[in-house]
Amino acid sequence: MARVSEEDRDGIIFGFLAVTGIFSHCAVEAFVNAQIMKLDNVSDSKKKQTIKNESIVKKIEFLCLSLGIPKIEDSNPALWNDFKDTTKKVRNFFIHPKPWEFNLTLQQIMGQIPIGRYAEVASKIIGHFYDKRRARKPAWLGRQSTVFQFTDFKVIP
Repeated sequence: MARVSEEDRDGIIFGFLAVTGIFSHCAVEAFVNAQIMKLDNVSDSKKKQTIKNESIVKKIEFLCLSLGIPKIEDSNPALWNDFKDTTKKVRNFFIHPKPWEFNLTLQQIMGQIPIGRYAEVASKIIGHFYDKRRARKPAWLGRQSTVFQFTDFKVIP
């Protein structure tokens, strides 16, 4: 079996970190955007404006309000903080890098957050909407190996 150098190992970990962090965030954003577009109690122009102009944090709050369910930050503050401290932080780190913060943020991300944590947090954020609407979760939700496999993707009843 070939041995991987420490430098290559760090590169591999960095790559997995980038992919899992960014795609976990994208899974949440895609889910929230799709749910916003299916809202019956909101005008099409408001839906499009929200999706186009608001941050993921504001979109999640908007969706909760529109569905009449508690905001995640109120019903599960630990999950909300996890989302902001893991998935959102990593996504912003890779998408909007700030050179003056790069080394510090990279050390925090590489040293403190297990790679699988991103998919776990994304699954729980999406699961919040199913739980609060008392809807059956799709089979793919919660299985980290298939968290991004959108078979059985439906709008929450």
